[in-house]
Amino acid sequence: MSSTTESKYRNPSLTVDAIVPIKTNEGFQVCLITRGRDPHKGSLAFPGGFVDYMEDPEVAVIRELDEETHLKGTQIKLICVAGKPNRDPRRHTVSIVYAIKLDGPNALFSLQADDDAQNVGFFKMNELISKAHPLAFDHQEIFEKFSEWFEKEGITENFYYTLSKEEEEHLNKK
Repeated sequence: MSSTTESKYRNPSLTVDAIVPIKTNEGFQVCLITRGRDPHKGSLAFPGGFVDYMEDPEVAVIRELDEETHLKGTQIKLICVAGKPNRDPRRHTVSIVYAIKLDGPNALFSLQADDDAQNVGFFKMNELISKAHPLAFDHQEIFEKFSEWFEKEGITENFYYTLSKEEEEHLNKK
């Protein structure tokens, strides 16, 4: 196709979001970042970002998780595709949302906010269900879809990372 043909089409941008479930003594939690940039600067969101040109979305979600949190995971499950035209105020984006199971042992010791994440932490799923922590973009709706999948399949498939005693102590210090 010529560049003039390509430019007449207005296509959405492709993004990915990572939902990382863990099991602690207090129950199940998921990883959230505090956004360091607009839009929604200072708001909680799932780690994620734009898929690079010629990049597989499954590779992109693992890369984005590592860039923003330093967490490593290789087992992924497709949760949903979110693409409402106004979900991102910058432009129309379509996000492919994956659950990622952390690689162990000692997966949480590398946890650190980086790239455009101002902060990173784990939040109790029951608090997110009750909307105790407002989420950026359409991430509450995405979380509800994840939560439904997790209750039906994720728990029975053990698709979560169980913290060691040392990791639990480390997480509680943050």
